[in-house]
Amino acid sequence: MGFFNKLFGIEKVAQKELIIKKERICSHDNLKSEIFERYILVKGENLKSVESKLKDYGELPAKGNSYTYQFSKAQVGDWSIIKMPSDFQDYYGFHNIAYWFLGFPPEDNNYADLTIGLSVSDSLSYAIYNNYNLKNVLGLEDELFGVFDNDEKFVLSIPFDAFKKSDNKYIKTFNNLFKDIEIDLDLIKNKSLDFEEFGILFNEK
Repeated sequence: MGFFNKLFGIEKVAQKELIIKKERICSHDNLKSEIFERYILVKGENLKSVESKLKDYGELPAKGNSYTYQFSKAQVGDWSIIKMPSDFQDYYGFHNIAYWFLGFPPEDNNYADLTIGLSVSDSLSYAIYNNYNLKNVLGLEDELFGVFDNDEKFVLSIPFDAFKKSDNKYIKTFNNLFKDIEIDLDLIKNKSLDFEEFGILFNEK
């Protein structure tokens, strides 16, 4: 009996480890969760108005039903940190707004050079961000690079919402992404920033 107990005990441990490993494997579905608090961090010499940029995005759908979302904004150095409204649960829309801030220069005169979409929760966090040099090397168009807080990396096509895992060493690790831009994540996670609320009218599809 001791042999079988030992055998089945080992099997149970192996199964438990397998479950833990599976839980740590992140996927496209993780991006869709409603557990996140979501933020957009933007920076750029030509970014004249965060509010105006959001207003333009809200006017993209044809006029019909409309809804006013309450965004919040804080400033950390050269970075504007936008807190998404709690009732904005469209993960795809969140990714699109992060990308929208990059604008369409030179026609666009209000755009960011750098954008980061940050989603945080107690159990999982991830970030998407732009890197023009890496995008050019890989021959990409409308993609953002992404990383979970366990450093699993991915590339996200914004128009098609296509998720592709990546081992590219030039996609930054989660902590290094924020270390390089000198943003203390604890200030965001601990809600230590002084946010100012503002409303933006969105045309609803």
